[in-house]
Amino acid sequence: VGWQDLKDHFRKAGEVVFADVLTMPGGRSKGCGVVEFSTPDEADRAIRELNDTSLMGRQVFVREDREPDVKFAGSRAGPSGGGGGGGYSGPRGGEPNPSAVFITNLPYIIAWQDMKDLFRQAGNVTRADVHSGPDGRSKGTGIVGFETPTDAQNAISMFNGYEWHGRKLEVREVGVGFCLEVDD
Repeated sequence: VGWQDLKDHFRKAGEVVFADVLTMPGGRSKGCGVVEFSTPDEADRAIRELNDTSLMGRQVFVREDREPDVKFAGSRAGPSGGGGGGGYSGPRGGEPNPSAVFITNLPYIIAWQDMKDLFRQAGNVTRADVHSGPDGRSKGTGIVGFETPTDAQNAISMFNGYEWHGRKLEVREVGVGFCLEVDD
C-alpha cells in the first residue's frame, strides 16, 4: 500500500490534504500511516465510515491520532528540523494546529532549509518539513510550524498564492492528523 492508495481510499470521507505510509529506515512499511483531512468533520466521518474496511485486501483500522507529543509523525528528521514524510498533529492530536501551515504545490527542488528561510519572513519558524516519498523525492507538499498562531496566519496572508520558482503556493492552516493501522 502506497501513500496514493491511502489517499484515494480516504478521499471517500472528504478532502485529504496529506497521506503517508510510515516506513522503517530500509523502506519497508510499518503497517500504519497518517491521513490528514481539511476539517475535523471529515476526519470524524473517516472514523465512522472507513474503520474496519478493506484497502487492497488488508483490513484498515482508523482512529484519531491522540498522541500528545506527536509532531510531524513518522518524519525522517534531519539536523535542525528537516525531514521527509509524515503528517503533523496539533498539540492535542486530532485537533487543528493554529501554529502550523500546510503548503501544497511546492517546487520539487525545494529542501526544508529553503522553506524555512522563506517562511521566516512571516514569523519565528520552529519546524519546516518537505514531504518526500520512499525514493526520497519531494511530493510537492510540506508543513511549517511557527511559534504562535499569529505567525502562522501571517504566513497564510503572505504566501498563499505566492509564486516561488514558477509555482503558485497554496498555504492553509494544518487540519486534523490521523493515524491508522493496516492489518497484515
